[in-house]
Amino acid sequence: MTTNDGGLHTLTYRVDATALGTLSLYALTPEFRVAWDHFESLVRRRSDRPYVRPRYSDLATALTAVTGQPVRLFPSHELSPVQKSTGVDSLLVTTQPIAPWLLATAVRTFERLVLNNDRVDTLSEHLATASPIAAPLSDFIGYHDGHVDAPGWIYNVAQWNLAARIAQQPLLIDGHLPIRLRIDSQANLVAWDDPIQRPWKDELRYAMVYLDTSIVTLPGAAHLYLRVDGHVARVPYSWWNVKNAWVAPRDERQPLLRLPVHGPWPARGRTQPTYAGVVTDIVHACQLDPLPTLPDEPRQHLGAVRLIGKPSGHPIGVGTGARFLFQAQRQIRQRLGLSEPAFRRTKISTGKSTSGHIQRDKLDDAIAASGAQRLRIACLYGQQGTRRRMADALSVYASAEENPLLGATDGEQVDLTERLSVVFHHDPIIVGHGEHVRDLDDLAYLKTEEGCGVAAWVETDWDGTAVEHDAKPILRADLGKRGIVAQFLSTNYKPRKPSRRKDGTTPPTEDHPANAAVRDLLRQVGVIDHRLANATANTRISPLTRAATLVGVHIRQHTPRKNGGPRRLVIQIVALHATPDPHAPWRVEMYDDTEGWLPYREANARYYASDIGQPHLDRTRTNAPHVREYVDQALAALPRTVPLVVFVDAEACRSFWPGLKHSRFGNDTVPGSSIENPDLAVVRVSSGTETLRPTHVDRGGNNDPYKPNLPGQRLYEHEENGVLTWILSQPSRTHRAGAEGRAGTDNTRWTLPDKRERWMENPWHALNTIEIAIPRPGTWQPDPLAALTARLCHQAAAWDDRTLLPSPLHLAKSSDQDHPGYPPTEDDG
Repeated sequence: MTTNDGGLHTLTYRVDATALGTLSLYALTPEFRVAWDHFESLVRRRSDRPYVRPRYSDLATALTAVTGQPVRLFPSHELSPVQKSTGVDSLLVTTQPIAPWLLATAVRTFERLVLNNDRVDTLSEHLATASPIAAPLSDFIGYHDGHVDAPGWIYNVAQWNLAARIAQQPLLIDGHLPIRLRIDSQANLVAWDDPIQRPWKDELRYAMVYLDTSIVTLPGAAHLYLRVDGHVARVPYSWWNVKNAWVAPRDERQPLLRLPVHGPWPARGRTQPTYAGVVTDIVHACQLDPLPTLPDEPRQHLGAVRLIGKPSGHPIGVGTGARFLFQAQRQIRQRLGLSEPAFRRTKISTGKSTSGHIQRDKLDDAIAASGAQRLRIACLYGQQGTRRRMADALSVYASAEENPLLGATDGEQVDLTERLSVVFHHDPIIVGHGEHVRDLDDLAYLKTEEGCGVAAWVETDWDGTAVEHDAKPILRADLGKRGIVAQFLSTNYKPRKPSRRKDGTTPPTEDHPANAAVRDLLRQVGVIDHRLANATANTRISPLTRAATLVGVHIRQHTPRKNGGPRRLVIQIVALHATPDPHAPWRVEMYDDTEGWLPYREANARYYASDIGQPHLDRTRTNAPHVREYVDQALAALPRTVPLVVFVDAEACRSFWPGLKHSRFGNDTVPGSSIENPDLAVVRVSSGTETLRPTHVDRGGNNDPYKPNLPGQRLYEHEENGVLTWILSQPSRTHRAGAEGRAGTDNTRWTLPDKRERWMENPWHALNTIEIAIPRPGTWQPDPLAALTARLCHQAAAWDDRTLLPSPLHLAKSSDQDHPGYPPTEDDG
């Protein structure tokens, strides 16, 4: 890619297999697997809990601690067919050979401590007798039909040597400030010796910038790539919710160890913080220097142990900012001597988006398109201040010039338009938190009528902390049983004092939380005006020229916290019935397990009244056919008179449909494969942790050589093995708001001027990224499909900025997140 060609650059580098270097491999025979299975069964029997089982990663962590180098253990399914054919059943990978005595002692001690039995020794002999082989990683990487062919373990370790090369020299910030990066045992590059610090509450608080590295492919999978991204790790000032820590060995040439830890828990007899598992005892048994003592008070100073967590309050914000990533991108490229994937500028742009509330003259048409002839909003409140905020926020939708809600009495239905009405009800008991009974049956205006949909806007008292017996999930479920969706408005609100205008006048205060709550309530009802149609059809290049059904398939593994019940798979499927008329509202439906396709409002209410997810489905391989059948059944029930376009999230869905994976992209099963629809297209969207991190575009006009030029509203295109991938990358809304939002583009965390110190606490935004790829185009040309997807991300259905997913997929995900059972979960999708 040449300079000033308008292309998009990313923190991604194409890897020649020979550049990956050499690692030490221990090939383990099936006898080790037999011994491990026996060990695992003993652990389960001893714990009397079938779901408790030791993992390869537990042993690998222990070996990392005693060797001071990264160690990984891989089971058979991570190996290549060639490896398995030679009798290899498991594989241990590390950077240097481990002394046989040290390896045997560590494994033996691990087994005895886990089983609490000083006489067992079934694992060590199978590891200690294995001879390490110094093998080039390129020996295990091949190509088949133009696609990379590498076993799964390669993607976990191949970045180690590349990361070590990056860490050999400091990064230079703004051409003069050297920042040394120290590699850790997971191939992160940590600015260990250059922490960010800031005083807070008479003490110093700390954070560290770090880069993570991983090996990835792109759709088409012709090459391996090194993907890099930047983060800020804010050091916790207490042990709350801390599960891991960085530990610095005395020898600075060794990598930082990332080890699991436990904080103090006096109620369970743990008065001091400890390293998790049996790591400390194994280090002692191996006659090594003891691990550094964990700090009782993490807030005191930065030492050899630095906790990893997510503190709820911190004077240093998250995000490295675009300036640091831009400089890192150029120096890493030069240091490694690797080329980048070329993302070329296209002529496709997203255009200007529509913002603000639904226009009055568009509202009734949008209500009719939602499947209801009329819509009643019931405002349930406990404080008069909340009532006034609700009335003010709803008044913008009234046909009359004056606010007709200010003089309304409770229980009186007030018509704002021909189709929209509002009624207020004062009852602190209903809206209050607690286990008490909330009697909703006597409220006549909560009863749905033929052709009339009901939505509830409910006051809540919430300061951002956990609430015992929170009324929100209780009311959302109870109202859902009555066919009613709900949105909540917090009483904990203090309006910002508006800035004085240049002419000396002061603009009116805008209640952003109330205005946003109304619009999200209308989103739950499915009241979506013409803005999506306008954004996709009223464009010069690649407009939407025909009616189509646009479907979003959202899948998430819902994992209740410990002892909270079985895992459940959430599958939410939303259909937007799109029209090329730029002035028409779009109709929204959602799939219901029992009733099939329903208006979005009705399906949402039914979902909120039921248990979250489906207990008979999960992410296991045996259940994948059932998930595919469920989704295809929903798609088959949609009309075949117009094209069908299905949007899926890459990371959530590729394990179910092989045709979404990079190496088999478009050449295997995708959503809808079984329904034989003559006009079916599938679009895969990615915006998660594996998406490439853009840093800048090539263009002139920047006098600061260390400040990136940022992309605008254009799509950028990459081709690999005949497969096109598009990236939509733009600065965030905060970044566009002014100098404070641009702090991370004009400065780095190390060079922020003292007079701007308060900006340090803000999130420093880099570039948002949405990756678009099309495994099945149907009867569409690729460019119009990519343009449609980008515009459905750029134009939100309900709020004033972009979404990271196209509207059908975003609406499906939003429904899941609104469910009263959504938190607390641990999403392993």
